[in-house]
Amino acid sequence: MPPSKPATAKDKKGGKGKKKSKKELERERELAEQQRLAEEARLAELRAKKERELREQKEREALEQLFMQAQGRLDEEREEVRRVCDTKAAELTIAETAIRQQSELPAAEELCAHLEQHICASTPDPQTPPSQSSTLSAHLRRLRAIINDNWDQATAQILQYVDYFHREPNENFQLSDATKGFAFGVWGNLIKNPRYKTIEFPHHSMSSSLPKPLALASVAIRMLYQSGHTAAAPFEHVQTGQHMSVVGGVLFFDLVEMPDPPKSVDNWTIRQILSPTGTLRRLTYPFKKPPTETNDEDTDMSSSPATALPPGTTPVTASVSVGGGGAGGDTAVWPMTVTFSTGPGTFIRTQAATVKWWNEETKGWDADGIEGVEIDLENGLAKFRTIHFAPTAIVQNTYAELPYQDWTLRPVSHNRASLSIVGRLGDIEILIGEGECRLVKPVSEAVEGGWMAPGILFKRLSEIGLNFRGPRSMRGVDIEGLILKNPQSEEACITGISLCAPCFAFRKSPANRSLASSKCVFQVLEVIGEGEGTVVSDETMGEGSGGEEQQVGPPAPAEGVAEEASASEKKANVGPWPPAENAQWTTVLFDVNWTITTPPQRSGFVVPPGDELTDDYRFSAENAAGHTVHATVYHLLRPLLTHPVNSGKIEAASPSFTRTVVDVLKITRVLCLS
Repeated sequence: MPPSKPATAKDKKGGKGKKKSKKELERERELAEQQRLAEEARLAELRAKKERELREQKEREALEQLFMQAQGRLDEEREEVRRVCDTKAAELTIAETAIRQQSELPAAEELCAHLEQHICASTPDPQTPPSQSSTLSAHLRRLRAIINDNWDQATAQILQYVDYFHREPNENFQLSDATKGFAFGVWGNLIKNPRYKTIEFPHHSMSSSLPKPLALASVAIRMLYQSGHTAAAPFEHVQTGQHMSVVGGVLFFDLVEMPDPPKSVDNWTIRQILSPTGTLRRLTYPFKKPPTETNDEDTDMSSSPATALPPGTTPVTASVSVGGGGAGGDTAVWPMTVTFSTGPGTFIRTQAATVKWWNEETKGWDADGIEGVEIDLENGLAKFRTIHFAPTAIVQNTYAELPYQDWTLRPVSHNRASLSIVGRLGDIEILIGEGECRLVKPVSEAVEGGWMAPGILFKRLSEIGLNFRGPRSMRGVDIEGLILKNPQSEEACITGISLCAPCFAFRKSPANRSLASSKCVFQVLEVIGEGEGTVVSDETMGEGSGGEEQQVGPPAPAEGVAEEASASEKKANVGPWPPAENAQWTTVLFDVNWTITTPPQRSGFVVPPGDELTDDYRFSAENAAGHTVHATVYHLLRPLLTHPVNSGKIEAASPSFTRTVVDVLKITRVLCLS
């Protein structure tokens, strides 16, 4: 093989051994440094992850060990709460049995009230069949239908015998009256004069304009305003649209056929009978064609343009706009301008309230065909234009106050507590007693001074526009940003709060809304002295109460405590409300699905001051400041009692008071909806 030729200078210059430039070397150094830093970061992240997993494993093992050691105590706590609740329930059963034995069969309106009371009960007897509430509601609606049928028959009888009532010559027939819960007015067109423009009834400020088509027709208009507590019962089961509540009462606005005047022949009086059963014959509006007066008295009534409808049938109107003119017909509707009183003591939220008519076909409140709604809060009048003869009412969104902005529950005296709730549109304060409660703020003559069962009171508040009842079902209820709580978690917190209500004030925790549904969080503060300066009159507390006024203040200390408390402690026991801004409220968390062990535990703990609550927050025995986990809210709160004056207050509370607190919290659902 011939020897290879030596490389020339030219080959060396263009070969692989070319020297790198400074920029290339700098770039390589930067890349190497980036790789080194990335590797160090990766290793640091691995070390931190390993340390975090090791720490979490130690915490989990410590909690598991804690639960294993405390399992017997937790079971005893649950059993103790069950015994306390069973004892109070047994005492209540004895008292309620004695009351039932004294009851008698009530009158119709009282029977409606009794049915309503059972329907509104928030804690029914466990032995009561689940279907009983719906059965009672059906009975109540049937009873209201019977009452309405009686009013229809009375109206038909009046129109049948208009000649028995005094009236001026050449005037239309008009009659009005009022009784408890009802305002009645009926107008009959006898002279058919288009110059008559308005019908006015003095009772409840009811009035209606008289469109020309009606002024020329053989018709009658009946206005029946029902303001009784169960007047809106037939309209509470809304099947379509938004949940709406009636404020004040319901105006039954009806257009009916007017019988021909009676004829006298010798000693005989001939009367036209429109219905053999004595019921009203309702008419459609608008008419199919302009009604004109005919001189042919023998004309068959079936040929009248005002077609009769069966009783209780909702008229089907033309799809037209309100405010049409002309003589009336398929394309032009003459609306009525209707006015009625909003009722005394009502709180109408103009942001959420309007006037609607009840659409029997859709089973809901309908705004179609109603315009120009004006609600004069100062004078208490509602005015609007409508083309519908149908039940009409002021309605507002049932859950306009949700979610609650704030709430506070505090003791005010022995077996007395005050619940304050701040909603989106307004606020209320309720005084809770033994089996009854009453409205403190705002003042309303509709419920002024009245002690009522919790379910009835909050139903009354809804009737006057103060809707602070939480929904039992979220179907059709849309509350933005709200996480509904597990019913078991809500129930556990309500039980513990009600048992400890004599000694603690409770309020909303800002973290409650953002935590998982299994977790309920609230804040608690031991109350050494009840709020002073509030006067509770026993005149409105029902039978068995004295006639003297009671100053709400600290109750007498339990037996054996008076000697233990010093003079300074007694003075501290009388403290004003609200507490100082620097008062140390304690945050309590209870979780019915704590997955530390298998199966999950129903447990809770006291959150150390300053800790931020999130769904990832975990209990730490090292930072618990002497607290531990407990199986019930009751046992979470008991260790927070520090003052001897409060010793014995929990045991001294009456079972009736405890259950009333439970009822109020279940009705309002402040733990779930705030």
